[in-house]
Amino acid sequence: MLPVLLAAYLAAQGADTATTMALWGGDRGHWIEHNPVLGPLVDSPAIFGAVSLGTAAALSGYLLHVAPRHPRLVRGIVVALVVVEASA
Repeated sequence: MLPVLLAAYLAAQGADTATTMALWGGDRGHWIEHNPVLGPLVDSPAIFGAVSLGTAAALSGYLLHVAPRHPRLVRGIVVALVVVEASA
């Protein structure tokens, strides 16, 4: 079940990144990102996408690593991540 949840999280993260670039970037290179860490990176779409999705992939890898020791906790964290990303 964890791989399905992580796939949903990564898909939601990818959709969030894509909508940030498509919907908010209507005028040549001026995107709006409310995340204070990623906000300064929106002027470079390639760097923004790489950092955003790279962070999600690294977090997913770490959660897979920790899951055998704390399966219920990791499932709860991933469900929370999916809910937050899907509602953003």
